[in-house]
Amino acid sequence: MSRFLTILALSAVVFVPPSIRADDKRYYDADHKDYHVWNAQEDTAYRHYLEEKHIAYHDWSKASRREQRDYWAWRHQHPD
Repeated sequence: MSRFLTILALSAVVFVPPSIRADDKRYYDADHKDYHVWNAQEDTAYRHYLEEKHIAYHDWSKASRREQRDYWAWRHQHPD
């Protein structure tokens, strides 16, 4: 049994995408029915969005639901 658990744990490590780090968070976009990983790249896009909309920077967690929905809609129109 212990050998099985070891193999299972090692398999999980191998199949975890390397682009997702432990401190990255995933957010669900209900309007587009997909997930987005919040990482440094997404934070840069968010700062660009705020700048384009002439909104002072504030942390994503403090953005209203409406602003978050507007951001995801904008993000789908501005892919990397």
